[in-house]
Amino acid sequence: MRKALVLGILGTLLGVGISGAKVQPPEILVGGEKISPVLLKVEPLSPEEREELLKGIRELRKDGIKVGVGEPEIVVFFDPLCPYCREAVKSGELEKLKNKSVFIPVSVHGKQGTVLAAYLLKKAKREPLPLVVKGWFNEEVEVCEKDLEKCIKEKEKSLTRGDLYELEKVEGLFRKLRLTAVPCFINLKTGTVQYGFKSH
Repeated sequence: MRKALVLGILGTLLGVGISGAKVQPPEILVGGEKISPVLLKVEPLSPEEREELLKGIRELRKDGIKVGVGEPEIVVFFDPLCPYCREAVKSGELEKLKNKSVFIPVSVHGKQGTVLAAYLLKKAKREPLPLVVKGWFNEEVEVCEKDLEKCIKEKEKSLTRGDLYELEKVEGLFRKLRLTAVPCFINLKTGTVQYGFKSH
């Protein structure tokens, strides 16, 4: 697990320093644009880890998955069932990352998250992942949650072993980089890793 910088995890999540003084959470900066504060900043990726992440993105593109366009500045790992990921997308603030980011689904919510993450990866062979993510969190997830068990079964039937293997590769990369939570924002220029999201 990556070490939290400066503050303890609990203090950072609450926006309170060890002394009890209020601390402004870190903000994501992309091309001069600020988006809402994230909840936790941890030690950055090493240059070798950044290269490993770029290699993983190239492999996804090679496999026909439309993770994003051009050279990304920010990589966003998310879970389809993550409430903070949903808040980040529904806030509209991630629109500021348009054409500068790569969105990659992983599961931190067990089998249900695994099925849905694999489903979104598969869908991203037909349309860009940023659009897939937006559609999922703005429309599909609420329909799915009305009968989650039924939704999971239907999505699972549409998946092949190859689809699940694609997700295994992504999650292997997530673990290899010692990442532990979502949403996870990584600045590829600086290696900065930030977790969580809190709208203004």
